[in-house]
Order: sequence, then C-alpha cells, then structure tokens
Amino acid sequence: MPGTNTIRAFCFSNMPVFRRIRKCILILSFPFSCLSQQVYIGSGAGLIMQGRPFLVVNNASLINHGSIISDSGIFKITGSTDTAISFIGGNSLTLFNHLVVDKTSYGVALKSPVSVKDSIKINKGILYSNGFLTLKSNSTKTATLASLPVDASGVATAYIAGKVTIERYLKARRAWRLLSAPLLRDGSPTINQAWQEGVTSGNPNSGYGLHIVGGSVANGYDISPTANSSVKVYDTVSNNLVALPPVTGTHLPIANYKGYFVFAIGNRSTDIFNPNAPATSTTLRMKGAIKAGDQTVSVNPFKHTVMGNPFPASIDFGLIVKNNVRNAFYAWDPMLAGTYGVGGWVTVSWNGASYDATANASTITECIPSGSAVLVQSGDSATAGSVIIKESSKTSCGSQGPLARNGLAEKLSILLMESNSNGSKGLMDAVLTNYADHYLNERDEYDAIKYDTKYIGLKRGSNLFSIERRKTITVNDTVFLNLSSLSIRNYQLNFIITNMQGLGLQAILQDNYSTALNGRLLNMNDSNAVEFQVNSDPASYAANRFSVVFSTLIALPAGFVKVTASKKDAGILVQWDVQNNVNTKDYVLEKSANGINFYTINVQTAKGLNPGTTTYEYIDEEMLKGNNFYRVRSVSAAGVNNFSNIVKAQVELVESSLSIYPNPIKNNRINLLIGDEPTGIYNFRFLSVNGQVVQTGKFFKGSPLQKIQLTIAEKLPPGVYQLEVTSPKQARLISKIVVN
Repeated sequence: MPGTNTIRAFCFSNMPVFRRIRKCILILSFPFSCLSQQVYIGSGAGLIMQGRPFLVVNNASLINHGSIISDSGIFKITGSTDTAISFIGGNSLTLFNHLVVDKTSYGVALKSPVSVKDSIKINKGILYSNGFLTLKSNSTKTATLASLPVDASGVATAYIAGKVTIERYLKARRAWRLLSAPLLRDGSPTINQAWQEGVTSGNPNSGYGLHIVGGSVANGYDISPTANSSVKVYDTVSNNLVALPPVTGTHLPIANYKGYFVFAIGNRSTDIFNPNAPATSTTLRMKGAIKAGDQTVSVNPFKHTVMGNPFPASIDFGLIVKNNVRNAFYAWDPMLAGTYGVGGWVTVSWNGASYDATANASTITECIPSGSAVLVQSGDSATAGSVIIKESSKTSCGSQGPLARNGLAEKLSILLMESNSNGSKGLMDAVLTNYADHYLNERDEYDAIKYDTKYIGLKRGSNLFSIERRKTITVNDTVFLNLSSLSIRNYQLNFIITNMQGLGLQAILQDNYSTALNGRLLNMNDSNAVEFQVNSDPASYAANRFSVVFSTLIALPAGFVKVTASKKDAGILVQWDVQNNVNTKDYVLEKSANGINFYTINVQTAKGLNPGTTTYEYIDEEMLKGNNFYRVRSVSAAGVNNFSNIVKAQVELVESSLSIYPNPIKNNRINLLIGDEPTGIYNFRFLSVNGQVVQTGKFFKGSPLQKIQLTIAEKLPPGVYQLEVTSPKQARLISKIVVN
C-alpha cells in the first residue's frame, strides 16, 4: 500500500503464520517520510521471540491484534518521531519480557494494555502509559523499573508519565508483612481500592487482594469474626505499630504512609471465618503514578523510622546515601515462627566490609525488594537524619554475597527454635556476634541494638544487641544471652560457631537452671543444638539463664599431646606431639581453606612402638592467603581413625593466591592451587623465558579451594617459564615455573 510500511502475519486456511525470531537482533526501521509505519500482528497470528532475541523497532508503532510470545527476549523502541507514530496498540494484551525505550525526542504512547514480566528500561524519552501499563509479579519474578537517567540534581530526565499498575506477589503464609506503596501521593488509590480490590465483601478478581479487618464496613473494612486490626502503621511517639486511624480506615490514600504492617492469610477467596482455612497465595496491586528521580526520606531523631522502598525495583541499602543514619536496618521476615508463627524481626548490619543478617528464613540481605519497607535509626539517636535513595540505588541483588575480611570470618550465631508437638521446629529469633581485631568491645556504629526485647538478645551492660561486633575472642570472654517472653513449652537453642576452632579456646555452655546442660562443650566450627524446657519455675525462663564462656582448650583426643601450626620462611610448619604409638600405623596430615573441607597433604608412618612422646613435623610450602587449617588423623592397624583438634595459621600474601606444586614440575604436568579467587572460567598462558607463548587454554574453578592440573602438550627443555592465569574478574595471577 503506498505510504504504508508494515510487517504482517496472516492466516491461511485457519492456520496462523508465526514470525519466529530466535537468538538474533532484528531491526525494523522505517523512513521518516512514511505516513504510517507499523509492525502489524493480525488476529489469530503471533510473533514468537524464542530464546533471547533482541527486537528493535525504529520510528514505528506496534499493532497487536494477535499474540506476542516474548520468552526471554528484549523489545526495544527507538527513533526520534513523536508518539503519534511510536505507540503500542491493538485489540490484544501485549506481554513483554524486557521493554526498552530509547527515544532521542518525544516518547512512546500505550494505546492498549501492556504487561511487563521482567523489566522496563528507559534510556531516553518518555513512556506515556495512559493507564495501560502493568508491572507483573508471580512466585518467581517481580517486574521492575530499572534505574532512570537523572540530572545533576537527581531529577529524572526520562520516565513513565501516567498511572501504572504495580503488582506484588505474596506466597501462601498466615503472617504479617511490612509493605510499601511505591506511588506518588497525589492521585494514589485508597487502601481499599488497591489491596481489597475496591470491595468490602466478595472476591471480584480471583487470586488478587486480601481481607482487611479491624473496623466498620463504612470505613472500608471487611466483616470479620475479630475486631483486631490487620493493617498497622508505625507510631513514632510510642515506638510501636498501631492500628490505622479509625475514622479514615482503608479509605485512606495508600501513599499516605511510607510503610504498612499487613496481616495476610491469603487472597479474597479465603474464608476468614474459618480459623482452620489453609493459607493461600495472593497478588496485591495498586495503580498510580510512579516516583521518578532520587528520593529523600527524613529519619526521626529518636527511636525508629519506617523507610519504604520508593521504587518498583529492588534497592541496595549499601548504595543509598545516609546522613546521620546508622548503617543497619530491621526487616520483617514473615517466614519466622515468632510466638504464633506470624513472623519476626531480622537485623541487617554493616560489619566494616559487608552486611551481616541475623538468621532468617527468607534469605534477607542488604537488598530491599520492591514493595517492601524496613525500619532505620538516626546515627546518634538524638538528632534527625535523612537517607537519599537514588535511582542508582536500584539493583537486581542477584550477585551479592558476603565479602571476607582478613581471612574467614569468626562468628557465633545463636538461633532460638520452638519445638512443636509433631516434632517440627520453627525459627523464632536469632542473634549474631562477629569477632575480629578491628572491632571494639565497646558499643559503636558496628553494633546493632535489638528492635524489641522479645525472645533472645545479647546482653552487654545496659545494652541489648541483636548483632554485636567484638575483638577477637580471648580466654574468659563471655556471651550473655537475654531471654524474654517465652511461654511454657519446649525450645531449642542452636549455637552455630564458625571458624573459631584454631584459637586455642573451647566454648562452654553455662545454664543457671539445668545441671544436665550446664558445662556442655560446644563444637568450635559446627552447629550445636541444645534442647531446653520452660516450665512454671521462674528460673527456667529467667532472663540470664544462659551464657557461653570461652576458656583455654583442654585435653586433646587420646594419643595427641599438642598440635601447632606456625608460619616459617619456607612455608607453614605443622608439628604434632603424640604419646603411646602402640597400635598406630600412620599419621595423616590434612589441610583445609575453610576449616570444614579437608584434604590429605602428607602421610607419615608411626615411628615404632614408642611408649613415650614422639614429635612429627611437616613444612607446607603451598601456603594460602588468609587462613590455613590443619588437623592430624591417626590410623590404627585395624583402620580406626582418631582426629586431633584443628589448628590454623594465617598468612598475609602480597602476591597472588596462585600456588604451583611441585616446583620444579614433573612430567610436563602443572599442579596448581587457587585460593581466594572467585569461581568461574579461567584463561591461562604458558610462556617461555623470552615471552614466547608455549600454550594457552581454559579451565573451570568451581570451589573455594580447588586443585587444578594442566598438561603441557610439548616436551619442554629445562629452564624457567611463566604461567599467567586470568580470573573471571580479569585479575592476573602470575607464577614462575621451573622445568629440570
């Protein structure tokens, strides 16, 4: 047709013709002079973007009367013409995986429903939603709006204009949630319109909404068997969560508060009059204008402040600007058991190198998901502060993890579990102590005060901590537990001690009530589950019932007198003194990078039937940066194993963590150890002394400490060679190799 450029998918004999795009880039570009430029999908036809294609539509519109199967593809709209040409329309719902807008001027208009299941990225231009856009959420993924470009003042230069429907999936769980409403206050829907699907009875939309109770129908509440409020807000005066104002109820605009404490049983199909009704999953949704650009939140001088995630995207707490605000927050985990199994608080706190979180059941990190809120505190608890949540604070949080500092972290995590009649256990609360030389034993910015006094805390003077940072532990250092609000029932304390087995200390549980538990030894690099009971005796639930005392390590296992490991010029000298070699065949020296997974590095035959003390030693030349753990295994003639305690030596290497053994190499084989570098694919080059490349290749490193063997294809003349290894992060590790 003259003046019209279209791509059409037609139907012949009722059989649709699909245009299939797979693992490629397809650019559809139309001349500026055309009256109408369209990607046209007719009724009954479809566009299949199979695999991960990249479809670019330049200076054109998309008309969808059929279907689009986006798979994992990216649909990008580019160009410079106005929205009369660059729009998405048609009679069918258009569902994208990734939608990208890159308009050098004007923008893109939506003229029919569009849903996005993964992300929207706006590099340039404006996306005019006209109320047709939905960010989807399900059990595996929640769609996000990626970081928007901003000017020097933090004002967005590209954004979404108009209202957007934002979804938030909640898994089946009868529990509280701490939720945010990432919408502009002006024009936002009421709580009733959003989370109750606009009704106070019935189930207008299957799988959506929830019941909100606690007041009259006139004030927007559902009829309920209880008068208890199922939506609460934080009150700064009482430092507590209180019911919604009774006058406004759920007719209050949802963007009025930064966050809401919401009790969810399931979607609106759930029978709230049946206390035994199973919990169901639900999807909450709200429709309004999205916040764009950097957002500032004021923080109260005293007590806590609710900080809602202002964006329909995950944010990294470490990337927000904190002005007189502690580098820690409190998140609510709905999967914790608590007193009634409805959730509990989790503390996330900066330790000087990364973020720690007390034990939780929902994989809570410094990443605050879309639709969530947390509690924050003023830095000095006396003057007001603020946080600036920038567009650049948005993150996928997909590759974050703890970063080791000065070797492996030494810590004690204590979990409180409630024991149920069916034998199961539910996590109620947890506390954490980190130990390192750079921490102080006095309260400072690295310590996190417990949000409330319930269940367990770490008592230190007048302070009650959920996370405490202390100097490397010494003899007689004590962890004082504080119990509170326990009921008459069976419980379990699980003491998880990590990387503390080489300190020459042992942990002893002190119980002021039970003589059976008092004095129990705890493993210094393992979990230690301790069952206890609370009864009508006040001493059984006394606040100071439990503590953990660290004392000098006492007797070694039978046969071992002493085991030591110390850094020497040639390597790490490991010595072990034993008594009574009778019936002992071999001594096996084992090594580990993490104190958990050991491998054999040396075997020595027992030195005869010596009834006295015998000393054995071995120099480990393959030192690892950071901690090197050792233990000795004695093997009897009958094959019975007996282990010594674990010792460690710490090595600070200024060069790479690449170790070659033996060196000189044998039989053209290079054995290498890579210590603290990341897992992934490594590239290597083997060079002669004059820089000539002898061989190149790749290998995969899949564990923290992995032995790799490389075979050189050609016979090498004697001399000095060089091995260059490049890590996945492009770090170069270089080592000299000798060939005799």
